[in-house]
Amino acid sequence: MVAISFSVYRPNLLDGSKRMTIRRYKPTRFKQLLLARNLEIYWKQRVPGESEKLFDAELRSITVFRFSSLSDAELWDLAIEDGFSSPHEMRTWFIDHYGENSWENELFMAIRFRRKLHKMGAYVKEEGGSI
Repeated sequence: MVAISFSVYRPNLLDGSKRMTIRRYKPTRFKQLLLARNLEIYWKQRVPGESEKLFDAELRSITVFRFSSLSDAELWDLAIEDGFSSPHEMRTWFIDHYGENSWENELFMAIRFRRKLHKMGAYVKEEGGSI
């Protein structure tokens, strides 16, 4: 399993409404994710005293992209899916965290996952129920 840690959107992770994250593309990490297919979702994994495993998940897909290559419609879809209210809010967040060049030049990964229910080995439906 491969761990993915979050420090924002905890309620959305727990209620199942957040099922994607955007991370900088790193070839090694990309390969790890593809080979593992199973994920461990953590809250603040590297913060002593606050770290908590939230749940196990199945990797659904990884999309590698540059923000600058996406259409307006694709930016809207990506922003909403990742928890932003608009592409402008998403752009501001990424520039604040990764710098101005990140939006135009850097590769990112949209990592989509589906939560597993521990005891039954089932998955959580998109609406939050189990299949």
